[in-house]
Amino acid sequence: MKLSDYVANFLVTIGCRDIFVLSGGASLHLIHSIEKNPSLTVFCPLHEQAAAMAADGYFPKALGNLHKKYSTPHTSLALHSLIAFVAAAFLPIKDLITFSVFTFCFCFIMVSLSAFRLRKDATTKILSLSSILICFYLISQTGISSILFGLVLLVIGLPVYVFFAPKTEFSEAKQFLSKEENVLKRRIEKENVFLARLLRHVKEKSRASRKVNKTKKKTLKSKLKKR
Repeated sequence: MKLSDYVANFLVTIGCRDIFVLSGGASLHLIHSIEKNPSLTVFCPLHEQAAAMAADGYFPKALGNLHKKYSTPHTSLALHSLIAFVAAAFLPIKDLITFSVFTFCFCFIMVSLSAFRLRKDATTKILSLSSILICFYLISQTGISSILFGLVLLVIGLPVYVFFAPKTEFSEAKQFLSKEENVLKRRIEKENVFLARLLRHVKEKSRASRKVNKTKKKTLKSKLKKR
C-alpha cells in the first residue's frame, strides 16, 4: 500500500465522496489512489476554474449524468463536442484566439478585483490595479467584434449563473471567510506553510551570523589594539 492510498482512505473516513482534481506530475500517485478507491468518485476538469464551478454546483446537474455502461459524463461530452464543432466549422481561428484572450483577461480582472477587495496591503492593491489595467489594454487590442461577442455571452450567461448558483452556501461561506478570527487563522496557517517563511528564517539566520561575526571581529580588533 502506498502513502497516497492512506490519504485516499482518510478522505473516505471524513465523509468525502466526490473529489475534484487537477492532474500534474507531482499529484499523479494521489489521483491514482483516489481513482481506484471504490468509495470515491473522481472529477478531473481541464482547468481550476471549471473545477471550482463544478465543486460549487454552478453547472446544471444534467451535465454530470454518467453513462450506465462506461461511467463517463456523456451529456457534458456531447455538449462540449457540439460547441467545439460549431466553433471550428464556422468561426475563423483568428477570432477564436482573440475571443480566448478576451475571456482570459475578463477572468483575470475578476480575480484581481477579488484580491483588491480581500487584501488590504498596498502592494496587493498596486499589483491588482496594474493587472486590471494590463488586462483592459489586452482586451482593447482584441477588436470590437470580439469585445461585443464576449459581452453578449456574458449577458446571456448572467441569468444562467444566477439560476444555477447556490443560494445558501454563498452567504455562509462569505460570513465564515470574513470573520476576523478566521482571517487571522488563515494568515497564520499560510505563514507556517508558505515557502517564504523558510526563506525568511534563512535570511534571519544569515543576518544573525553576520552580526555575530562583526561583533567577534570588533572584539578581536580591540584586544589587538590593547596589546
